[in-house]
Amino acid sequence: MEKDRENERKGNGIFLGIVGVATLIVAIIGASFAYFSAQAASAEGAVNLTAYEFNASLSLREVYPSDAKLIPVDPMGEVEKDGVSAPNDTNLAYALNVAQKCTDDQNYKICALYEVTITNGGSSDLTLDGTIVTNTNVAASRSGATAFTNLQYRPVTYDESTELYTIGNTATPLVLTENGVTNIGTITVNANSSTKAYALIYLNDNGNQSAEMGATYTGQISYVSQDGTGSQLTGTFNLS
Repeated sequence: MEKDRENERKGNGIFLGIVGVATLIVAIIGASFAYFSAQAASAEGAVNLTAYEFNASLSLREVYPSDAKLIPVDPMGEVEKDGVSAPNDTNLAYALNVAQKCTDDQNYKICALYEVTITNGGSSDLTLDGTIVTNTNVAASRSGATAFTNLQYRPVTYDESTELYTIGNTATPLVLTENGVTNIGTITVNANSSTKAYALIYLNDNGNQSAEMGATYTGQISYVSQDGTGSQLTGTFNLS
């Protein structure tokens, strides 16, 4: 009988021990649940983002329009006329600032001057990379004819106070393959304002250029934003 009581006490001890361990586990798990369910939150509206607004437009016009067909010209060739002096005594400068047209005395077209106006309607300044993109460059249909190979670009600035153009000293050949690209510099347009840029294109005199007669060229003046959005402004022009 005594032995049975002793065994019962041992059994109760084991049971109580198991209950104690189980209680401890529940307590630990309960504490863990309470720990991991703790929450914290920022103030309402703390995540506040606004997309960049590219709000700009481009217009393109030919300053001295002419229906005459383009002929080659020596851009820095001297104009032999009385009373003409530097810096307007070269063919291109004379055509722009004295004659005020892109044609010579025989009314042949020797250049094309394009004015690009970029208007920034956004609240941030824009920095744009300019290019001339060749769309097409096609030879005449006759035997032996070639596409343009001597078209060149020069940058031009305009002084509104003197109403005179200044032609850049560096000539850049246009990339005359389809979808070719010629860089024409960078321009910054302030917020809520407009800026003008000018492009002078001509057929550089390079000796006998009979093969280029009748060629036609189409291209785009393009400005792409440097802000990473890839936003692009373009204007199209034609030469023949």
